[in-house]
Parts: sequence; structure tokens; C-alpha cells
Amino acid sequence: MNDNIVQNIAHKLFLARSDMLEHELTEQELSFLLKEKSEGYCLKGNKLIFSSYEDRDHYVVRHYFSEIDSDRTDAEKTIILTAVSIWKKSLRGDRSTAGLFLSLYEDKINVWQALLTSECSQYEATFLADQFIKHSRNIDINSLFHFF
Repeated sequence: MNDNIVQNIAHKLFLARSDMLEHELTEQELSFLLKEKSEGYCLKGNKLIFSSYEDRDHYVVRHYFSEIDSDRTDAEKTIILTAVSIWKKSLRGDRSTAGLFLSLYEDKINVWQALLTSECSQYEATFLADQFIKHSRNIDINSLFHFF
């Protein structure tokens, strides 16, 4: 429950495009969060403050990840479209939130193939690939050369 609260708060801050790392909590949110150990954020008074943009972005991508059923037949398309949406929302900075999101699916889908066959533009696919490389756990050189 607490992880969902933090994910939703991170998502709200991300969508606001305000570069804020803190959020004023409701009494109910505060009571839930006081019961658990925090990771990547702290509580000061009635505010939740993320330790860094990277910590906030980890909660953001887990929010998006929790909304997608990767077993659906159109999961690859949904994942890539979501990554494009995240990338467009995060253009204001040098963060690689969309790449972090794609890395969560690294063991479930062939991200490189999904990018190649997606309906996104070459420009978008290249930027997503660049961000994905930063967070990928297993970079297959052959797939990388085939992509570029």
C-alpha cells in the first residue's frame, strides 16, 4: 500500500513538470507512510521529500510498470507507446526515465525488436534506445549493431 502511495506521489510530481522533489501529504497518506521504512525518500513534518530525481524516477517507472499487463497480446506496443509518452514528458531535463522504464521489461520482451517494429518515429526510437542502453543489464552487442 505504501509503495503505491509513493508511486502515485512521484507520478503526480513527474506529470507536473515542476522539478519538485517534495509533496505535502494528506493525514491519511502520512499515517500510512509513518508505519514503514522509507527508501529513496524521507518524511519531514507533513512532507514527503525524495532524495534525488533518480529516486523519484524509480517510483515513477514502477507506477507505469504496475499499470501494464505484460502478458497481453499487444503488450509490446503498449510498453513502447508508454515509453514514448514518458520520454516526451521528461524532455525538460537530461533524465533517462523512459530508458529506466524499458529496462523493467528487459527480461519479458525483446526491447530492441520492439523499438524496431514500433510505430514511433526513428527519432523517438533512437532516443529511447539511447536511454535504454544506460539502464540495460544485458547489452547484446549483436542486437545493438542490428538496431543501429
